Amino acid sequence: MTDKPQRDPMQEFADRIVAELEKIRVLKHYAVFHATQVDGIPAYKAPTFEEAPWTRPEAADIILQNSGAIVRIGGDKAFYSPATDHIQLPPEHAFRGPPDFAATALHELAHWTGHPSRLNRDMRLRFGSAAYAMEELRAELASAFVASELGIPTDIPQHASYIRRLDQTAQAGQA
Repeated sequence: MTDKPQRDPMQEFADRIVAELEKIRVLKHYAVFHATQVDGIPAYKAPTFEEAPWTRPEAADIILQNSGAIVRIGGDKAFYSPATDHIQLPPEHAFRGPPDFAATALHELAHWTGHPSRLNRDMRLRFGSAAYAMEELRAELASAFVASELGIPTDIPQHASYIRRLDQTAQAGQA
């Protein structure tokens, strides 16, 4: 029978204190004003599509180009390959329209951000696992949020049901 080395009680106490201190949240406050509360600022008028071309499906192309991601067009599947660090997309004519192409491109770009040289998420995920569902949930939400911000329709039928199913899978795996 081997004896386990005894830990120093003071070190254990210090470790517990440090762990508790790391949990402390710090609240900060900022003075925020609505534009109507500031004299001399004209009323906000949302730009039209002609005034802000970045609010069209083409904006997804601009985002893809400016991201630095390697994007290959061809084939019949959309995916991000962590091994080769590239995004593969079918040709635009394979989609129901520009909004679907844009949503898919943004979804795959969200996966691209997980590469070790970027946000360093574990991309070696098994299909059907809670971790895989969480990664898919991140990508789908990112796609929906960015598309909404750009004025690209986000009522794509799969968005809501896909997000709901992924959330349920991710939660089941966390239980």
